[in-house]
Amino acid sequence: MCSKTLKFRNFPLSEALKDALHIVQSDTVENNYVRYLNRPFLRLACQQTSKRWSKCSSQYHRLHGIEMFLRALAEAIIDENETVHKFKGRKPLTFSLLIDFKEFCQLYELRDKTTNATLPWRAEHEKRYKAFLAKYENCDGSKLAEGLTCLQTTMQKMCENLVLYDRLCYMQELGKNLQIRIQVHYEKLLDEELSPRCHVLIAKKLR
Repeated sequence: MCSKTLKFRNFPLSEALKDALHIVQSDTVENNYVRYLNRPFLRLACQQTSKRWSKCSSQYHRLHGIEMFLRALAEAIIDENETVHKFKGRKPLTFSLLIDFKEFCQLYELRDKTTNATLPWRAEHEKRYKAFLAKYENCDGSKLAEGLTCLQTTMQKMCENLVLYDRLCYMQELGKNLQIRIQVHYEKLLDEELSPRCHVLIAKKLR
């Protein structure tokens, strides 16, 4: 399941999930697809599970928090027609080293969203960057980012289970509509530490 390409708008949902969307107060069911079953939801469902998270060291959490905060900063300071790409292999070691905007520019490359051409970082970007650093100076933005990642992890399994259960219901409904007796269930093929997407949906035709 790729959250970058998969969208629920034209995705065959089960009737059970469609009925649930009907219950939610909104103008149309189509609006509910966009409101609730959107890319952020899919990205959350596709994240790493809490099992891998629980074994991370405090040092890992500190570095991960810095990386997540800087990624958020990069997205926050660019213009609408711009995008950022992280240079591979370059990771921040300490937050104090990144107070300098030049250090930040060594981690992220600015590009034109339409042409993908490399763009220079401007003084306006630096001004926004310093403003965000000042805003989160007291509460430490990296700790806030890691805390939000923790919250995201606690919600991940629930979102993934919704997607998995919808697929199971859809297969059961399809078999019933085609008047085919099938048995549908999930099996876990791998440990989720090796791969978070470790469940496979198996449908068996019965006699």
